Amino acid sequence: GLASGVAAALYAMLIYFDAELLAPTLAIFAMLATVAVAMLAKENHRRALWIAAGALGGLASTVVATALVLPAIVAGLARRRAHFVLLGLALALAPSTLHNLIRGHELVLISSNGGINFWIGNNPNYEAMVSIRPDLQWQRLVDEPARAGVHGDTSASRYFVGKSLRWAAAEPWAFARLQLHKVRLLISGNEIYRNHSIYPARLDSLMLALLLWKIPGLAFPFGLLLPLACVGFWVGARRAPLLVAIVVGLSVLVLAFFVTARYRVLLVPFLLIFAAHGVRWFAKEAGRKQRLVAGGCALALFLVANQGQGAMERRMNADAEYSLAVHYGQKGRMREAQELFE
Repeated sequence: GLASGVAAALYAMLIYFDAELLAPTLAIFAMLATVAVAMLAKENHRRALWIAAGALGGLASTVVATALVLPAIVAGLARRRAHFVLLGLALALAPSTLHNLIRGHELVLISSNGGINFWIGNNPNYEAMVSIRPDLQWQRLVDEPARAGVHGDTSASRYFVGKSLRWAAAEPWAFARLQLHKVRLLISGNEIYRNHSIYPARLDSLMLALLLWKIPGLAFPFGLLLPLACVGFWVGARRAPLLVAIVVGLSVLVLAFFVTARYRVLLVPFLLIFAAHGVRWFAKEAGRKQRLVAGGCALALFLVANQGQGAMERRMNADAEYSLAVHYGQKGRMREAQELFE
């Protein structure tokens, strides 16, 4: 536990997203709090703790909707007291749902963007669709249901889900190949950006320069974390079924949509726990044959995760340069703004 905590404090992408003030930071805090309270509830059998675990899981879900898998797993852990977990979840989600009902006049649990995100991650032109930016092209995509005569946020979400499922049914092999491609992206050491390119941040931060890098054969840190975590996953699964379920559930939900660093980072704290356990087991408990098998599997996964990573970008993507140029312009730094606009 101490080793995984130190590793989390030094993990580049956790530091990066703290600085970016994006949703994963709050979601990870709420998810880890959910697990901690759920384990206390399992030990003490107190209703209030199960309710609190459900509420914390609900808070994580309002920040990142894929975290909904967490209260579902905790409810399974609670068994006969699962209704207390669901009560806490309902209390946490109620403000969002009521707001959507009052202001949007539709019964939407958290948000209605699940359908369009599902289509972005499951369509015949995955790379182009994932790269779409908040411009005219994006607006045309958002307006597509209305042009087809579909109105209302919930109906629009169903429209995009239906579109994805129809494509999957019409092109099952293409759909299967896309899912395998997303698995490859999930286990890759490369950090895939969503809006702002990540690696150029190293140029302005000594800390990130030390903790986030790629060289031929290694994309650090995820390219090293994943093989170590899989060793711990293999030998520690029976001892930590709750953590196993969380890793598997979050991975499935990330794959159901599309893979980027922002969504994958939710897995990192749990993978760090398994990695620390795997290293300790390998060093102190494993026999010779076990070390050969575990080492061979970890090496194979290491090679897969770090293959063909490409160079680290040194320039921000166009979106980010445009945003920074606007910022410089507002500050009166016109020469720097003009260079970025150009």
